[in-house]
Amino acid sequence: MERLSDDVVLLVLQYVGVDDLFTCRLVCKRLGGLALHPGVWRYRRSHSWRPERRENVCRLLRLAPRLAWLSFDFPPKQDVHSALYATTRCAVRELMTHVYVDGGVHAALFLRNQEALGQLRVVTLWLTDRRGPIDAVLLGTVASSSILEKLTVRSGWDHWDSGLAAAIRHTTIAQPSLKYLNCRLNSNSQPFVDLVLAGHAATLEVVSLGETTTSTGSLPECMPNLRVLTCSLLPGMETLAPSLTKVTLHVTPDMRPGVLGATEMLRRAPKLRVLTLKYRPAARTSAHVGVDLVEALAWSGRSAVEVLEIDNDWFTELVGVDSDDVGIEFLPQLQPLVRTLPSLP
Repeated sequence: MERLSDDVVLLVLQYVGVDDLFTCRLVCKRLGGLALHPGVWRYRRSHSWRPERRENVCRLLRLAPRLAWLSFDFPPKQDVHSALYATTRCAVRELMTHVYVDGGVHAALFLRNQEALGQLRVVTLWLTDRRGPIDAVLLGTVASSSILEKLTVRSGWDHWDSGLAAAIRHTTIAQPSLKYLNCRLNSNSQPFVDLVLAGHAATLEVVSLGETTTSTGSLPECMPNLRVLTCSLLPGMETLAPSLTKVTLHVTPDMRPGVLGATEMLRRAPKLRVLTLKYRPAARTSAHVGVDLVEALAWSGRSAVEVLEIDNDWFTELVGVDSDDVGIEFLPQLQPLVRTLPSLP
């Protein structure tokens, strides 16, 4: 062992289990130091989905120098490990966490500490149950991060307190960093989504805002690096066209005000290669909102779109319908599509 260089020992330790690594700390000073070298922990992953694993995660937060991926929950009440969240020196690169009601403050402290450690790049938040303005601390923390690159927020936004807008109003974003945002947009989540989109407009490349929305908000006027967009028909879409390569649009009957902007976006998108149009519920007649959106591709005379999908909610609509009754009325987009085909590659 003494003849092996530190580099060789570090290479071997990368394949040693966590429990054995911690045991190495007690063998000798040299091995103990190497066992806690950041290179040994660079690709380590850990989770506490089962209660019996929670102690293991907390041991990692106390002793490990870094982790590639960590998943654990922030409970609704303060526990014996609460102080550790804000003081751990374990730098996590990717975090997936369930944050229960009243656990948002502890989660925010953990994220602020990780921001200071400088390695955090990916965060997935699962926010359970009813939420209130107190969670603005957590949402403001992730929104204002200057090192985070990918953010996913899973939440039943319909149960959020309407005070969220006032609570995050004064959050500032000094340095944009996000490249990826996945968060369902509705009237309750709109203040948070608006904050993130505006603050990180210069760096965002992929944005997914979910399906149907009750939001009346608009998109930023300029997102120069945006390549992939998934959303409903929202005001301001036309200004995002130049950089888009992949677009998924969710169309519902109450989105008529957004049709013009979506049409202009499709007309002005020279780099667009993949387009998906999803209608919920299915369009039945040519008067349905957005039926002729596909014709916008033919406006310039030659479209660059290579993949086109029109999803008319066929499965939901046809359940229980006799196959003999299925006719052209179930795809009123067909005629606009036929007129567009000569302009497609």
